[in-house]
Amino acid sequence: MEDKEKGKYNSCIQDETKVLIELFVEEIKRGWRDFSGIINKATVENKILQVLNERVGCQKLQKHYQSRIKFLKNLYNSYVDLQRNSSGFG
Repeated sequence: MEDKEKGKYNSCIQDETKVLIELFVEEIKRGWRDFSGIINKATVENKILQVLNERVGCQKLQKHYQSRIKFLKNLYNSYVDLQRNSSGFG
């Protein structure tokens, strides 16, 4: 029984992450970043999280968003490092 609940939880996280990335890309395309390239807290709370919560049916807060963005940045940086140092892969 625990496996089913865990699988459902992982599925929710994946769905939330997919929607979050889509929303993040949309916001960047619309130019809603400041001069340093960062989307400010008000934009995140009023535009990204509002739509994310509606589409996925959850109640994510700014701290959840920051945690997920930090995770995605680390994942991306690991991918970039792998690509840079991939000379051993054939």
